[in-house]
Amino acid sequence: MKALNRKALRDLWQMRGQALAIALVIAMGVAVLVMSQAQSQLYAEQRFSDVWVSVKRAPNAVIKRLADIPGVAEVEGRLNSGAKLTVRDFDEPVTALVQSLPEQQNKLFLRSGRLPESSDEILLSEAFAGAHGFLPGERLRATVHGRAQWFTVSGVAVSAEYLYQVKPGTLFPDFKRYAIIWMSQDALAAALDMDGAFNQAVLRLTPQANESEVIAALDRLLARYGSTGAIGREDQISHAILKNEFKELTTMATFFPAIFLGVAAFLLNIVFKRLIGMQRDQVAIIKAFGYSTRQVALHYALIVTLITLLGALLGVALGIWLGQGLAGIYQKSFHFPYLRFVLDWQVAGIGTAVSLLAALAGTAHAVYAAAGEPIAEAMRPPAPQHFRKTFLEIIGLSRLLSPSTRMVWRQLERRPVKALLTIVAIAFASAIVMMTQFQKASI
Repeated sequence: MKALNRKALRDLWQMRGQALAIALVIAMGVAVLVMSQAQSQLYAEQRFSDVWVSVKRAPNAVIKRLADIPGVAEVEGRLNSGAKLTVRDFDEPVTALVQSLPEQQNKLFLRSGRLPESSDEILLSEAFAGAHGFLPGERLRATVHGRAQWFTVSGVAVSAEYLYQVKPGTLFPDFKRYAIIWMSQDALAAALDMDGAFNQAVLRLTPQANESEVIAALDRLLARYGSTGAIGREDQISHAILKNEFKELTTMATFFPAIFLGVAAFLLNIVFKRLIGMQRDQVAIIKAFGYSTRQVALHYALIVTLITLLGALLGVALGIWLGQGLAGIYQKSFHFPYLRFVLDWQVAGIGTAVSLLAALAGTAHAVYAAAGEPIAEAMRPPAPQHFRKTFLEIIGLSRLLSPSTRMVWRQLERRPVKALLTIVAIAFASAIVMMTQFQKASI
Protein backbone atom coordinates (compact mmCIF):
# COMPACT_ATOMS: atom_id res chain seq x y z
CA MET A 1 0.00 0.00 0.00
CA LYS A 2 1.31 3.45 -0.90
CA ALA A 3 2.31 5.80 1.88
CA LEU A 4 -0.35 8.37 0.96
CA ASN A 5 -3.04 5.68 0.96
CA ARG A 6 -2.01 4.56 4.45
CA LYS A 7 -2.13 8.18 5.58
CA ALA A 8 -5.62 8.54 4.06
CA LEU A 9 -6.88 5.56 6.05
CA ARG A 10 -5.28 6.87 9.27
CA ASP A 11 -6.83 10.31 8.73
CA LEU A 12 -10.20 8.72 8.04
CA TRP A 13 -9.99 6.67 11.24
CA GLN A 14 -9.00 9.71 13.29
CA MET A 15 -12.02 11.64 11.99
CA ARG A 16 -14.34 8.59 12.04
CA GLY A 17 -17.04 10.39 14.06
CA GLN A 18 -17.29 13.29 11.63
CA ALA A 19 -16.99 10.93 8.65
CA LEU A 20 -19.86 8.75 9.90
CA ALA A 21 -22.08 11.79 10.48
CA ILE A 22 -21.44 13.08 6.96
CA ALA A 23 -21.91 9.57 5.52
CA LEU A 24 -25.33 9.36 7.17
CA VAL A 25 -26.33 12.69 5.62
CA ILE A 26 -25.25 11.38 2.20
CA ALA A 27 -27.08 8.11 2.93
CA MET A 28 -30.37 9.94 3.48
CA GLY A 29 -29.98 11.72 0.16
CA VAL A 30 -29.33 8.49 -1.75
CA ALA A 31 -32.05 6.59 0.14
CA VAL A 32 -34.83 8.95 -0.93
CA LEU A 33 -33.61 8.78 -4.54
CA VAL A 34 -33.72 4.96 -4.65
CA MET A 35 -37.49 4.49 -3.94
CA SER A 36 -39.74 3.63 -6.96
CA GLN A 37 -43.22 2.42 -7.98
CA ALA A 38 -44.94 0.24 -10.64
CA GLN A 39 -48.20 1.96 -11.60
CA SER A 40 -47.61 1.86 -15.38
CA GLN A 41 -46.95 -1.89 -15.37
CA LEU A 42 -50.17 -2.49 -13.43
CA TYR A 43 -52.24 -0.40 -15.86
CA ALA A 44 -50.86 -2.33 -18.83
CA GLU A 45 -51.53 -5.75 -17.30
CA GLN A 46 -55.07 -4.88 -16.17
CA ARG A 47 -55.81 -3.15 -19.52
CA PHE A 48 -56.77 0.12 -17.89
CA SER A 49 -59.09 2.25 -20.05
CA ASP A 50 -58.15 5.58 -21.61
CA VAL A 51 -61.61 7.16 -21.92
CA TRP A 52 -64.94 6.83 -20.03
CA VAL A 53 -68.35 8.09 -21.13
CA SER A 54 -71.72 7.68 -19.37
CA VAL A 55 -75.17 7.90 -20.95
CA LYS A 56 -78.73 7.39 -19.76
CA ARG A 57 -79.36 4.48 -22.09
CA ALA A 58 -77.91 3.49 -25.46
CA PRO A 59 -78.47 0.34 -27.56
CA ASN A 60 -75.57 -2.06 -27.90
CA ALA A 61 -75.54 -1.40 -31.65
CA VAL A 62 -74.01 2.02 -30.91
CA ILE A 63 -70.80 0.34 -29.72
CA LYS A 64 -69.92 -0.49 -33.33
CA ARG A 65 -70.22 3.19 -34.25
CA LEU A 66 -67.98 4.15 -31.32
CA ALA A 67 -65.36 1.65 -32.49
CA ASP A 68 -65.28 3.35 -35.92
CA ILE A 69 -64.12 6.67 -34.43
CA PRO A 70 -60.52 7.37 -35.59
CA GLY A 71 -58.04 6.63 -32.82
CA VAL A 72 -60.22 4.11 -30.96
CA ALA A 73 -58.60 0.70 -30.53
CA GLU A 74 -61.23 -1.02 -28.41
CA VAL A 75 -64.70 -0.25 -26.99
CA GLU A 76 -66.60 -2.02 -24.26
CA GLY A 77 -70.15 -1.24 -23.16
CA ARG A 78 -71.17 -1.92 -19.58
CA LEU A 79 -73.80 -1.20 -16.96
CA ASN A 80 -73.47 0.90 -13.81
CA SER A 81 -75.96 1.58 -11.05
CA GLY A 82 -76.11 2.87 -7.52
CA ALA A 83 -77.27 0.60 -4.71
CA LYS A 84 -78.01 0.59 -1.00
CA LEU A 85 -76.62 -2.17 1.17
CA THR A 86 -77.71 -3.70 4.45
CA VAL A 87 -74.67 -4.86 6.40
CA ARG A 88 -74.81 -7.04 9.48
CA ASP A 89 -73.90 -5.38 12.79
CA PHE A 90 -73.66 -1.99 11.06
CA ASP A 91 -76.61 0.37 11.45
CA GLU A 92 -75.34 3.29 9.35
CA PRO A 93 -76.34 3.70 5.68
CA VAL A 94 -74.06 2.03 3.14
CA THR A 95 -74.04 2.83 -0.57
CA ALA A 96 -72.38 1.02 -3.45
CA LEU A 97 -71.56 1.27 -7.12
CA VAL A 98 -72.81 -1.86 -8.88
CA GLN A 99 -71.01 -2.60 -12.14
CA SER A 100 -71.20 -5.36 -14.71
CA LEU A 101 -68.23 -7.70 -14.88
CA PRO A 102 -65.53 -6.41 -17.24
CA GLU A 103 -64.73 -8.33 -20.40
CA GLN A 104 -61.46 -7.00 -21.84
CA GLN A 105 -60.75 -3.68 -20.12
CA ASN A 106 -60.15 -2.90 -16.43
CA LYS A 107 -59.70 -6.57 -15.64
CA LEU A 108 -60.24 -7.66 -12.06
CA PHE A 109 -57.63 -9.20 -9.80
CA LEU A 110 -59.19 -11.87 -7.58
CA ARG A 111 -57.93 -11.81 -4.02
CA SER A 112 -60.07 -14.76 -2.95
CA GLY A 113 -63.00 -16.83 -4.16
CA ARG A 114 -64.14 -17.01 -7.79
CA LEU A 115 -66.08 -15.06 -10.40
CA PRO A 116 -69.90 -15.00 -10.14
CA GLU A 117 -71.56 -17.91 -11.94
CA SER A 118 -75.24 -17.15 -11.23
CA SER A 119 -77.44 -14.06 -11.14
CA ASP A 120 -77.44 -13.89 -7.33
CA GLU A 121 -73.65 -13.93 -6.93
CA ILE A 122 -71.42 -10.87 -6.68
CA LEU A 123 -67.82 -9.80 -6.22
CA LEU A 124 -66.96 -7.31 -3.47
CA SER A 125 -64.14 -4.78 -3.53
CA GLU A 126 -61.30 -5.72 -1.21
CA ALA A 127 -61.46 -2.44 0.73
CA PHE A 128 -65.13 -2.86 1.65
CA ALA A 129 -64.86 -6.60 2.30
CA GLY A 130 -61.89 -6.05 4.60
CA ALA A 131 -63.63 -3.22 6.49
CA HIS A 132 -66.61 -5.45 7.34
CA GLY A 133 -64.92 -8.85 7.37
CA PHE A 134 -66.83 -10.32 4.41
CA LEU A 135 -65.58 -13.66 3.10
CA PRO A 136 -66.58 -15.69 0.03
CA GLY A 137 -69.79 -17.60 0.68
CA GLU A 138 -71.39 -14.99 2.95
CA ARG A 139 -74.67 -13.26 2.15
CA LEU A 140 -75.37 -9.56 1.57
CA ARG A 141 -78.65 -7.70 1.04
CA ALA A 142 -78.64 -5.00 -1.66
CA THR A 143 -81.31 -2.73 -3.10
CA VAL A 144 -80.68 -2.17 -6.82
CA HIS A 145 -83.06 -0.02 -8.89
CA GLY A 146 -85.61 -0.06 -6.05
CA ARG A 147 -85.60 -3.83 -5.71
CA ALA A 148 -84.13 -5.55 -2.62
CA GLN A 149 -82.39 -8.87 -3.08
CA TRP A 150 -80.04 -11.18 -1.23
CA PHE A 151 -76.71 -11.92 -2.91
CA THR A 152 -73.95 -14.41 -2.20
CA VAL A 153 -70.38 -13.11 -2.14
CA SER A 154 -68.52 -15.37 -4.57
CA GLY A 155 -65.20 -13.57 -4.21
CA VAL A 156 -63.19 -10.50 -3.29
CA ALA A 157 -61.48 -8.51 -6.04
CA VAL A 158 -59.33 -5.47 -6.80
CA SER A 159 -59.57 -3.26 -9.88
CA ALA A 160 -57.03 -0.80 -11.28
CA GLU A 161 -60.03 1.46 -11.92
CA TYR A 162 -60.75 1.81 -8.20
CA LEU A 163 -57.33 1.73 -6.54
CA TYR A 164 -58.47 4.82 -4.66
CA GLN A 165 -62.01 3.80 -3.73
CA VAL A 166 -63.89 7.00 -2.98
CA LYS A 167 -67.57 7.89 -3.20
CA PRO A 168 -68.34 10.44 -5.95
CA GLY A 169 -68.42 13.95 -4.54
CA THR A 170 -66.07 13.17 -1.65
CA LEU A 171 -62.30 13.43 -1.28
CA PHE A 172 -61.51 10.77 1.30
CA PRO A 173 -62.31 7.05 1.18
CA ASP A 174 -64.79 5.51 3.60
CA PHE A 175 -64.48 1.77 3.19
CA LYS A 176 -67.21 1.00 5.71
CA ARG A 177 -69.87 3.11 3.97
CA TYR A 178 -69.02 2.77 0.29
CA ALA A 179 -68.46 -0.38 -1.76
CA ILE A 180 -67.79 -1.47 -5.32
CA ILE A 181 -69.80 -4.51 -6.45
CA TRP A 182 -69.43 -6.51 -9.65
CA MET A 183 -72.08 -8.87 -11.02
CA SER A 184 -72.83 -10.50 -14.35
CA GLN A 185 -73.95 -8.30 -17.24
CA ASP A 186 -77.18 -10.27 -17.75
CA ALA A 187 -78.15 -10.15 -14.07
CA LEU A 188 -77.55 -6.39 -13.82
CA ALA A 189 -79.35 -5.77 -17.14
CA ALA A 190 -82.39 -7.63 -15.81
CA ALA A 191 -82.32 -5.65 -12.56
CA LEU A 192 -82.10 -2.31 -14.42
CA ASP A 193 -84.48 -3.28 -17.27
CA MET A 194 -81.67 -2.58 -19.75
CA ASP A 195 -81.49 -5.72 -21.87
CA GLY A 196 -79.57 -5.01 -25.07
CA ALA A 197 -78.38 -1.62 -23.82
CA PHE A 198 -75.55 0.01 -21.89
CA ASN A 199 -75.18 3.18 -19.83
CA GLN A 200 -71.40 3.49 -19.82
CA ALA A 201 -68.69 2.82 -22.38
CA VAL A 202 -64.96 2.48 -21.78
CA LEU A 203 -62.42 2.87 -24.56
CA ARG A 204 -58.76 2.15 -25.19
CA LEU A 205 -57.02 4.36 -27.72
CA THR A 206 -54.29 3.71 -30.25
CA PRO A 207 -50.82 5.13 -29.44
CA GLN A 208 -51.21 7.78 -32.16
CA ALA A 209 -54.73 8.84 -31.13
CA ASN A 210 -55.61 12.41 -30.21
CA GLU A 211 -57.59 12.04 -26.98
CA SER A 212 -59.33 15.42 -27.19
CA GLU A 213 -60.56 14.68 -30.73
CA VAL A 214 -61.86 11.26 -29.67
CA ILE A 215 -63.69 12.78 -26.69
CA ALA A 216 -65.26 15.46 -28.92
CA ALA A 217 -66.47 12.78 -31.36
CA LEU A 218 -67.91 10.71 -28.50
CA ASP A 219 -69.81 13.69 -27.12
CA ARG A 220 -71.31 14.46 -30.54
CA LEU A 221 -72.29 10.86 -31.18
CA LEU A 222 -73.77 10.15 -27.74
CA ALA A 223 -75.47 13.50 -27.09
CA ARG A 224 -78.84 12.07 -28.18
CA TYR A 225 -78.46 9.28 -25.60
CA GLY A 226 -78.06 11.62 -22.66
CA SER A 227 -74.26 11.69 -22.51
CA THR A 228 -72.84 13.47 -19.48
CA GLY A 229 -69.55 14.08 -21.29
CA ALA A 230 -66.59 11.80 -21.91
CA ILE A 231 -63.49 12.02 -19.73
CA GLY A 232 -59.90 10.87 -20.15
CA ARG A 233 -57.55 9.31 -17.64
CA GLU A 234 -56.54 12.71 -16.31
CA ASP A 235 -60.09 13.24 -15.00
CA GLN A 236 -60.69 9.71 -13.73
CA ILE A 237 -60.85 10.09 -9.94
CA SER A 238 -58.65 7.18 -8.87
CA HIS A 239 -56.00 7.85 -11.52
CA ALA A 240 -55.94 11.60 -10.83
CA ILE A 241 -55.38 11.08 -7.10
CA LEU A 242 -52.72 8.44 -7.69
CA LYS A 243 -50.97 10.66 -10.21
CA ASN A 244 -50.89 13.47 -7.68
CA GLU A 245 -49.44 11.10 -5.06
CA PHE A 246 -46.68 9.97 -7.39
CA LYS A 247 -46.02 13.56 -8.42
CA GLU A 248 -45.42 14.36 -4.75
CA LEU A 249 -43.08 11.36 -4.52
CA THR A 250 -41.17 12.61 -7.56
CA THR A 251 -40.84 16.05 -5.97
CA MET A 252 -39.63 14.47 -2.74
CA ALA A 253 -37.15 12.28 -4.64
CA THR A 254 -35.72 15.42 -6.26
CA PHE A 255 -35.91 18.03 -3.52
CA PHE A 256 -34.85 16.04 -0.45
CA PRO A 257 -31.70 14.46 -1.95
CA ALA A 258 -30.61 17.90 -3.15
CA ILE A 259 -30.93 19.24 0.41
CA PHE A 260 -29.10 16.33 2.02
CA LEU A 261 -26.29 16.31 -0.54
CA GLY A 262 -25.94 20.09 -0.37
CA VAL A 263 -25.60 19.90 3.41
CA ALA A 264 -23.10 17.04 3.05
CA ALA A 265 -20.96 19.11 0.66
CA PHE A 266 -21.05 22.02 3.13
CA LEU A 267 -20.05 19.77 6.05
CA LEU A 268 -17.22 18.22 4.06
CA ASN A 269 -15.95 21.68 3.14
CA ILE A 270 -15.83 22.72 6.81
CA VAL A 271 -14.24 19.45 7.99
CA PHE A 272 -11.57 19.41 5.30
CA LYS A 273 -10.67 23.06 5.71
CA ARG A 274 -10.04 22.33 9.37
CA LEU A 275 -8.18 19.07 8.62
CA ILE A 276 -5.95 20.64 5.99
CA GLY A 277 -5.31 23.63 8.23
CA MET A 278 -4.08 21.27 10.96
CA GLN A 279 -1.92 19.35 8.46
CA ARG A 280 -0.17 22.30 6.77
CA ASP A 281 3.22 21.10 7.93
CA GLN A 282 2.44 17.53 6.85
CA VAL A 283 1.47 18.74 3.37
CA ALA A 284 4.76 20.66 3.17
CA ILE A 285 6.80 17.61 4.25
CA ILE A 286 4.97 15.35 1.78
CA LYS A 287 5.70 17.76 -1.07
CA ALA A 288 9.31 18.11 0.11
CA PHE A 289 9.70 14.33 -0.31
CA GLY A 290 8.82 14.73 -3.99
CA TYR A 291 5.07 14.27 -4.13
CA SER A 292 3.40 16.56 -6.65
CA THR A 293 0.52 18.95 -6.02
CA ARG A 294 -1.73 16.56 -7.98
CA GLN A 295 -0.78 13.58 -5.80
CA VAL A 296 -1.48 15.53 -2.61
CA ALA A 297 -4.84 16.67 -3.97
CA LEU A 298 -5.73 13.09 -4.95
CA HIS A 299 -4.77 11.96 -1.44
CA TYR A 300 -7.43 14.17 0.13
CA ALA A 301 -9.87 13.35 -2.68
CA LEU A 302 -9.45 9.68 -1.71
CA ILE A 303 -10.63 10.44 1.83
CA VAL A 304 -13.65 12.29 0.43
CA THR A 305 -14.39 9.37 -1.90
CA LEU A 306 -14.23 6.80 0.91
CA ILE A 307 -16.63 8.84 3.05
CA THR A 308 -18.99 9.29 0.10
CA LEU A 309 -18.96 5.61 -0.90
CA LEU A 310 -19.69 4.62 2.70
CA GLY A 311 -22.63 7.02 2.74
CA ALA A 312 -23.86 5.84 -0.67
CA LEU A 313 -23.67 2.18 0.40
CA LEU A 314 -25.66 2.92 3.54
CA GLY A 315 -28.04 5.02 1.43
CA VAL A 316 -28.78 2.21 -1.02
CA ALA A 317 -29.44 -0.22 1.83
CA LEU A 318 -31.64 2.33 3.59
CA GLY A 319 -33.38 3.15 0.30
CA ILE A 320 -34.30 -0.51 -0.21
CA TRP A 321 -35.77 -0.65 3.29
CA LEU A 322 -37.68 2.62 2.80
CA GLY A 323 -38.89 1.52 -0.64
CA GLN A 324 -40.25 -1.75 0.71
CA GLY A 325 -41.99 0.10 3.52
CA LEU A 326 -43.43 2.65 1.11
CA ALA A 327 -44.70 -0.11 -1.18
CA GLY A 328 -46.43 -1.69 1.82
CA ILE A 329 -48.09 1.61 2.73
CA TYR A 330 -49.40 2.13 -0.81
CA GLN A 331 -50.51 -1.49 -0.98
CA LYS A 332 -52.72 -0.97 2.07
CA SER A 333 -53.90 2.55 1.26
CA PHE A 334 -54.68 2.12 -2.44
CA HIS A 335 -55.30 -1.65 -2.61
CA PHE A 336 -53.00 -2.39 -5.52
CA PRO A 337 -53.34 -5.97 -6.78
CA TYR A 338 -49.62 -6.16 -6.16
CA LEU A 339 -46.91 -3.61 -5.56
CA ARG A 340 -43.36 -4.84 -5.22
CA PHE A 341 -40.35 -2.65 -4.65
CA VAL A 342 -37.63 -3.32 -7.24
CA LEU A 343 -34.24 -1.67 -6.86
CA ASP A 344 -33.22 0.18 -10.00
CA TRP A 345 -29.44 -0.13 -10.01
CA GLN A 346 -29.23 2.72 -12.50
CA VAL A 347 -30.92 5.00 -9.96
CA ALA A 348 -28.58 3.74 -7.24
CA GLY A 349 -25.61 4.44 -9.51
CA ILE A 350 -26.88 7.93 -10.30
CA GLY A 351 -27.36 8.61 -6.58
CA THR A 352 -23.80 7.49 -5.82
CA ALA A 353 -22.33 9.54 -8.68
CA VAL A 354 -24.25 12.67 -7.70
CA SER A 355 -23.17 12.22 -4.08
CA LEU A 356 -19.52 11.90 -5.10
CA LEU A 357 -19.71 14.96 -7.35
CA ALA A 358 -21.34 17.00 -4.58
CA ALA A 359 -18.71 15.90 -2.07
CA LEU A 360 -15.76 16.60 -4.39
CA ALA A 361 -17.23 19.96 -5.38
CA GLY A 362 -17.60 20.88 -1.72
CA THR A 363 -13.95 20.15 -0.94
CA ALA A 364 -12.22 21.02 -4.24
CA HIS A 365 -11.35 24.61 -3.34
CA ALA A 366 -9.94 23.76 0.09
CA VAL A 367 -7.93 20.79 -1.22
CA TYR A 368 -6.34 22.58 -4.17
CA ALA A 369 -5.67 25.72 -2.13
CA ALA A 370 -3.67 23.66 0.37
CA ALA A 371 -2.01 21.34 -2.14
CA GLY A 372 -0.91 24.23 -4.34
CA GLU A 373 0.69 26.23 -1.51
CA PRO A 374 4.50 26.59 -1.79
CA ILE A 375 6.50 24.32 0.54
CA ALA A 376 8.23 27.15 2.38
CA GLU A 377 4.91 28.91 2.95
CA ALA A 378 3.21 25.75 4.18
CA MET A 379 6.01 25.08 6.73
CA ARG A 380 5.21 28.34 8.52
CA PRO A 381 2.12 28.94 10.64
CA PRO A 382 -0.72 30.59 8.68
CA ALA A 383 -0.48 34.37 8.52
CA PRO A 384 -2.98 36.29 10.65
CA GLN A 385 -6.09 37.37 8.83
CA HIS A 386 -6.26 40.91 7.54
CA PHE A 387 -7.95 43.08 10.14
CA ARG A 388 -10.59 45.60 9.16
CA LYS A 389 -13.33 47.37 10.97
CA THR A 390 -16.78 45.84 10.87
CA PHE A 391 -19.88 47.74 9.85
CA LEU A 392 -20.98 48.19 13.47
CA GLU A 393 -17.54 49.55 14.38
CA ILE A 394 -17.66 52.01 11.49
CA ILE A 395 -21.02 53.45 12.56
CA GLY A 396 -19.95 53.48 16.23
CA LEU A 397 -22.37 50.91 17.66
CA SER A 398 -19.76 48.30 18.60
CA ARG A 399 -19.23 49.88 22.03
CA LEU A 400 -22.81 48.93 22.89
CA LEU A 401 -21.96 45.26 22.43
CA SER A 402 -20.10 42.94 24.77
CA PRO A 403 -16.65 41.65 23.70
CA SER A 404 -18.02 38.16 22.97
CA THR A 405 -20.80 39.60 20.79
CA ARG A 406 -18.28 41.73 18.87
CA MET A 407 -16.18 38.61 18.24
CA VAL A 408 -19.21 36.79 16.85
CA TRP A 409 -20.12 39.74 14.64
CA ARG A 410 -16.55 39.98 13.30
CA GLN A 411 -16.61 36.29 12.35
CA LEU A 412 -19.90 36.74 10.51
CA GLU A 413 -18.65 39.74 8.52
CA ARG A 414 -15.26 38.21 7.73
CA ARG A 415 -16.76 34.92 6.48
CA PRO A 416 -20.05 35.99 4.88
CA VAL A 417 -20.28 33.01 2.52
CA LYS A 418 -19.77 30.51 5.33
CA ALA A 419 -22.32 32.35 7.48
CA LEU A 420 -24.84 32.39 4.62
CA LEU A 421 -24.39 28.68 3.90
CA THR A 422 -24.82 27.91 7.59
CA ILE A 423 -28.07 29.88 7.68
CA VAL A 424 -29.33 28.11 4.54
CA ALA A 425 -28.41 24.69 5.96
CA ILE A 426 -30.29 25.42 9.20
CA ALA A 427 -33.27 26.67 7.18
CA PHE A 428 -33.32 23.48 5.09
CA ALA A 429 -33.03 21.33 8.22
CA SER A 430 -35.97 23.17 9.78
CA ALA A 431 -37.96 22.75 6.55
CA ILE A 432 -37.36 19.00 6.55
CA VAL A 433 -38.48 18.68 10.18
CA MET A 434 -41.59 20.78 9.57
CA MET A 435 -42.52 18.85 6.42
CA THR A 436 -42.17 15.45 8.09
CA GLN A 437 -44.21 16.63 11.09
CA PHE A 438 -46.88 18.00 8.72
CA GLN A 439 -47.09 14.68 6.88
CA LYS A 440 -47.34 12.81 10.18
CA ALA A 441 -50.07 15.14 11.49
CA SER A 442 -52.08 14.91 8.25
CA ILE A 443 -52.50 11.14 8.47
